[in-house]
Amino acid sequence: MSQVSGQARDPLEDIEALEDNNLVRRARDGDERCLETLIARYRNFARSKARSYFLSGADKEDVV
Repeated sequence: MSQVSGQARDPLEDIEALEDNNLVRRARDGDERCLETLIARYRNFARSKARSYFLSGADKEDVV
């Protein structure tokens, strides 16, 4: 089991099932699995938001 902030983490734990506030807290504590889960969870949202702010197609892709 890996340790984050002195706490043992279960490698089989279902990270996907955690709520965002728990993922953020644990990511801040150094849990890379939680950070990766947050990134994957919001990747499409962030991309679509960034694209909505730019008119030119090339500029949109450069931002994301």
